[in-house]
Amino acid sequence: MNGEFVEFINDMNSLFQWMVSPQFQGKLIIIKILFILVSLIFLYLIVYYARRSSYLQHLIFENRKDWANWKDYGKGVYLKKWQATKKRLEKESITEYKLALVESVKMLNEVLEKLGYVEEALTDKLSHLDENTFSYLKEINKILTVYQDIAQDPNYNLTKEEAQEYLRVFEETFKELEVL
Repeated sequence: MNGEFVEFINDMNSLFQWMVSPQFQGKLIIIKILFILVSLIFLYLIVYYARRSSYLQHLIFENRKDWANWKDYGKGVYLKKWQATKKRLEKESITEYKLALVESVKMLNEVLEKLGYVEEALTDKLSHLDENTFSYLKEINKILTVYQDIAQDPNYNLTKEEAQEYLRVFEETFKELEVL
């Protein structure tokens, strides 16, 4: 049994000597180059598809976007504007109700610009939002229809109750956007 073990060790030693011999290494260089080329192709494919997909962009920039949205954005200024807008409802005038609505729409436009929505029209800015991130989207779109009606028809009749409801939706929206 000792002889078999010694023979096994000698066989392993000769196998090892053959594997490290220059002749075998010369033949192995072709396989090494082939594996290096395959590895480089896979590395290229990884980089190519990583750049084409939005996963890395989402992974890296989503946290920056969240961090950027955490800023104050001048809450004090918007709070003063909002209080002045709400005071317009205390006056018993349809014109004041309309002005309150116009100021609210203008303020929402400013807030969305500060949040990074650079489109010209407010409707374009709202088109990038969905109801999962902006729960009052449908209501705001309805209010914008009224806003456009007011802009086109100076005799549009806006009641105090409608104006109060619209401003309530704007107030909830501004709270959701952490402006108020």
